[in-house]
Amino acid sequence: AWYRNAHWFLKRQVAWSKATRPRNWTLDGVAGHLGFKLKRYGTKQATQRLRYTLQFAERYGDIRHFTPTAKAKWTKLLNYNRQDVEALKFATEVGLALGIKPTTN
Repeated sequence: AWYRNAHWFLKRQVAWSKATRPRNWTLDGVAGHLGFKLKRYGTKQATQRLRYTLQFAERYGDIRHFTPTAKAKWTKLLNYNRQDVEALKFATEVGLALGIKPTTN
């Protein structure tokens, strides 16, 4: 699940036209629909990579003792998280550029 406030904003407050309204309201779905190029890291891979690197760090200490596999998993996890933050920023900025729905009082 992605940040609730941005999800609420994009789904409820942005003035989407019927042609621009996304069908899939996940972060990947909205950002991809708006033109953000996403790299696929695999389903549930972030959790697996985080668990692996945390267990490795607990067992062996600092990153100097990490194997190349553990370093690769850590790097992929960081890249995945960076992409999530960039996609969220992109989707929110495009949503703001599309405009806010007028309020009905």
